[in-house]
Amino acid sequence: MNLTLFGNQASTATLGKLSTSRKLGKRSRNKKTSSDRLAWKHTSHFLKSCFIKTLITTIVAGTIYYSFLFLTESPYFSVQKIYFQGLEKVSDAELLKQVGPIQGKNIFFLDLKEIANRLAERPWALSVSAARAFPDAIRFDIKQRTPFARIQLDQVYVMDNFGVVLEADNPIYKDLPLVSGDRSKKPQLGNSAATDEMILGLQTMNYFNQLPFFKNQPIVKAEFAGEKRIVFITRDQGVRLIADLSRLSEGIQKFRIVLDIMENDEKNAALFDLSYKDRVIVKMKQGLAKKAGKA
Repeated sequence: MNLTLFGNQASTATLGKLSTSRKLGKRSRNKKTSSDRLAWKHTSHFLKSCFIKTLITTIVAGTIYYSFLFLTESPYFSVQKIYFQGLEKVSDAELLKQVGPIQGKNIFFLDLKEIANRLAERPWALSVSAARAFPDAIRFDIKQRTPFARIQLDQVYVMDNFGVVLEADNPIYKDLPLVSGDRSKKPQLGNSAATDEMILGLQTMNYFNQLPFFKNQPIVKAEFAGEKRIVFITRDQGVRLIADLSRLSEGIQKFRIVLDIMENDEKNAALFDLSYKDRVIVKMKQGLAKKAGKA
């Protein structure tokens, strides 16, 4: 009897162990299934995210591509109109030749800086700026040089205040001052032909013409008599003024002093020679010479 009871207890224990093993196996399978589901969920989310990003990238790339084609190939952005402003001395037809065949070309592909540089080669052009006026126009703003004086070279030319030769002389410039230069020299239009001495002489001429003495008889001509000696001549050629460019400030001061000393006699003066270091020579119209002494 004791043996039987002992054997029953062992079987019960064994059944208990088997039942526990089954529960653990079931729990293990449940955990594995849950882990697989979670992994698949993450994978699915990742794939979905990749798909959305790829789709967005494709749409953006396509939009950029077709936008580029539209901007670069559409006739909507081809140049149809060209405007010039500021340069009155040159016709639009001549400027169009200088610009070249740009009508019909895409507005984005034009090298405006290079085109502006071509226009700046015109003698009358001081500076040129260019801008796109969407969708189909180009505007050029040209600053024109200002005629400042005439210069005697192989013939008479007009130049600006930088000494740049603009064109051959014309009757419309008859009131501009004239400065002498190298008569054997033939300049190239658009290039500078005036020396520093010429520019200084013209500036001095302009200064003298601001004085009351030259109000009714302005200086209109400057001739060089040597490297530094310059002769200023009035419009009616009634008065000549000689100065030394190396002592110009001193000569101007002496001239003003002489005018104060002469008072009413200044109207009869035909020549003022300011080129001497320690004196001023004044020649009267009647042929009498006066020495103003040291000044």
